[in-house]
Amino acid sequence: MSFDLHALNGFRTANFDGADAIANVGKNGTIRQKGSYHGPLGKIFRASATKNANNAVRAELLCSLGNAFGLEGVGRNEKGVATFSKAFMDSLEKLLGSAFKRDDFEIAADGTVSSGKPLTQRRISAIIKQATLAGKGEYDHDTYKAKLDHVKEAIAAFPADNGNVNAAVRHFEKVAKLMTFVKDELPRLIEENDEFNPKEEESEENPKFLLNDLSKGNFCQRPLVSISRASGYMQDKVGELFHIQENILGNGIAHFADLKDPKEQITSYLDRVCKSFVMTSVDLFLDAEKAGKLEQFFDCLSGTWPCIEGKTTGLIEFRLNNLPNVENVPVATHDKDQPLNQCMGREIAAIVKANPNVEGWKDVADQVKKNLIGTIRPIDIAEKQVTTTKDGEELVTYTFKPLLGETGKPVIRAITEADIDALGEAVMDTILYG
Repeated sequence: MSFDLHALNGFRTANFDGADAIANVGKNGTIRQKGSYHGPLGKIFRASATKNANNAVRAELLCSLGNAFGLEGVGRNEKGVATFSKAFMDSLEKLLGSAFKRDDFEIAADGTVSSGKPLTQRRISAIIKQATLAGKGEYDHDTYKAKLDHVKEAIAAFPADNGNVNAAVRHFEKVAKLMTFVKDELPRLIEENDEFNPKEEESEENPKFLLNDLSKGNFCQRPLVSISRASGYMQDKVGELFHIQENILGNGIAHFADLKDPKEQITSYLDRVCKSFVMTSVDLFLDAEKAGKLEQFFDCLSGTWPCIEGKTTGLIEFRLNNLPNVENVPVATHDKDQPLNQCMGREIAAIVKANPNVEGWKDVADQVKKNLIGTIRPIDIAEKQVTTTKDGEELVTYTFKPLLGETGKPVIRAITEADIDALGEAVMDTILYG
């Protein structure tokens, strides 16, 4: 299930005086304060107009939550008043738990909010916090900043005599550092050199690309003429190895000359790896917390991995081994620019690594679908080729090509179950047999 924190901005950014402030919908649709909550006795003096206003702001919150989670079941009656289905309310209650206080909305038989109860800043904050923690989808800085704040608070409240708390503190310090890097530095990490002379060979003295170095706190530009220079910079910056050269092309050791667009490819790789590490770390903490397995998770964080990619894989393996039934969790390192077959391949590879007994597509299909359905990616198709060897043996290979739309351009949209089923066997065979 996708999640868009910004769909809740009307409530997140509303200006209230305190936790007991009562929310109201203004004439222009903005959320504003109207009075303060005075306890149960206030119900005695609650006029019809006030109840209607309270219902309206509660309905607006439900609509915002529906938009944030992409839920169906919101409609409008003949008067234009929002209505909500039982399935919609069931979904929100499952996502938000006790923070939701479903009974305070009192959905009438016609689907409208009918309780008349005021909606306070305290309740709004509790609902938005739980929605943020429950939501999973594409990476968003504000969403993961809010989640990370909760993670830090939870770690700080953990008993100090637990031997692995310090490992958790260090781990999430790196998470915070990478989030800041992705937001503030990565978009301008590499730039083209305006003084590059294309008539001369690319070299330290004549680099086509420059790396903007902020690792020492002072800005300087360095020639970017090798992948290892970018890897070295990231190690200095974060204190972790990044195996860019080994993984950037996905087919063995890459050299700078192998990259068709070093700026775009290195930046995209770092963006993908950093975000995957952040999302996996934060969401796994929240799921382990919910499952009562934080101590085991802290034990996992005290392990040693050779690189940031390895740490992400280690976390994925912990999830598959300890939290196998959690749904809608990004497992592997892929992003919105990678075609569906590659995304499926990374998902399958992660599952196979954690469970060597996997034999075929049917063993991984359900997990891959949980992780990918609804995610927006370039869609592709598989073309099957059968060749016969000298010994008469038939060899089956697959070529993956973009699915083209009516305009001839590649189709980029939310992945469906049918998309995955169409590629499943082909991707699985390619991974297992080459």
